[in-house]
Amino acid sequence: LEEVAGRYLMYRELTVLDRAGEPIAHTQATGTTAWYKRMAADMASKSGIALETDVAEPVVVVWQAVSTQAGERLGTLIAVGGLDQIWRRLRAEAQPEGGGFLVVDETGVPLLDSARPGGDRPRPIDSEGVRRALTGERGVAEYLDESGLAVVGSFRYSTRHRLGLVIELPAEEAFAAVTRMRNVVLLISLLATLFVAGIGSLLALNLTRPIRALSEGAQLVARGDLSAEVPVTSRDQIGDLTRTFNRMVRTLRESREKLENLSMTDELTGLYNRRYLGRILDKELSRARRSGQPLSLLMLDLDHFKAFNDLLGHLEGDALLRQAAQLLTDRFRATDVVSRYGGEEFVAILPATAKVEAAEIAERVRAEFEAHPPFTKLAPRVTLSAGLATYPEDGETQEELLLNADVALYRAKDLGRNRVEMSSLPLKPEDCL
Repeated sequence: LEEVAGRYLMYRELTVLDRAGEPIAHTQATGTTAWYKRMAADMASKSGIALETDVAEPVVVVWQAVSTQAGERLGTLIAVGGLDQIWRRLRAEAQPEGGGFLVVDETGVPLLDSARPGGDRPRPIDSEGVRRALTGERGVAEYLDESGLAVVGSFRYSTRHRLGLVIELPAEEAFAAVTRMRNVVLLISLLATLFVAGIGSLLALNLTRPIRALSEGAQLVARGDLSAEVPVTSRDQIGDLTRTFNRMVRTLRESREKLENLSMTDELTGLYNRRYLGRILDKELSRARRSGQPLSLLMLDLDHFKAFNDLLGHLEGDALLRQAAQLLTDRFRATDVVSRYGGEEFVAILPATAKVEAAEIAERVRAEFEAHPPFTKLAPRVTLSAGLATYPEDGETQEELLLNADVALYRAKDLGRNRVEMSSLPLKPEDCL
């Protein structure tokens, strides 16, 4: 027993009980015989894990039956680890940055608290994450913590051990960059492994393989690889932990995809927004320079939109913008890129398209827009004007193309609207100073 305890430092005590529950061998005398007897009914099972809190310092107790080859039970092997000792080991290995972690009992009293490691047990914690964990909820949510700070919390309740587990990260940090969640994921994985399966895996060597796979998956996530998921190979605590880990990875992956999508699309129309337009236009211009092919840019504007908006209101105006965005998306080619530039203005990028071909496409879109029933029946009638500029004759940078397309659009407006105009006298940005 001393040799085993020396190899696994998280064990503060190892004890062997006989059939009657009396200790016959132990690494050290700790005066815990009384609660060994109190837990005798639970220890009648072949193996198990329990939390003992009715002592000076809460401990985790793991037991495993000792039997002959014929299956006759000779006694019980018991391993005891202190919560504080486990917590110190966890902090030394995980080194969490930001956020906080709580393990609370059924009354909300923290047994482990990253904000107050060690010392006297404080009062019960009254926060939304703790309350939802103790009511049996499991999930991830945004709420205010006990101090009133907005946090993103992951919470669950372990029915078997009657413990609430809560991990919280300030919302500002959580949404600033998804990659900063890697420390939280790693902390969850290591903590759950230690509490649910870590101690048991030392007593059952056949569990080392799934634990190793889970650890490797956590390291991949910590490096930013959110495609990593660990196969579930069992239905015990390790399997439950693996499923929790995989759900967390999928949640993080979905959150990152949503954030990336929000950063490049317009909320009202669903088209690319103006900021993402600049990135696409730079990329397409670089491709045009390498290939020597032309690139055309259309700036489109809804005629009489202000009058329509003033007459029918903003809700109808928003509905009109959504219909216009859908029509433009349907009428342009699959290789073209349509974005909302601002207000009732849209921009379309036509790769590998010369000016004459681009003008024909723009005129066809304008005519179909004019004939589209939702717009022809409106009062005042809404039509489409467009200005066209082409690389390289009308400009070699996105600033020059946008300027000359805008000038052509204003000429279309001055000439009566509902028409397409091409850039004829290309300008440079410095010409407008």
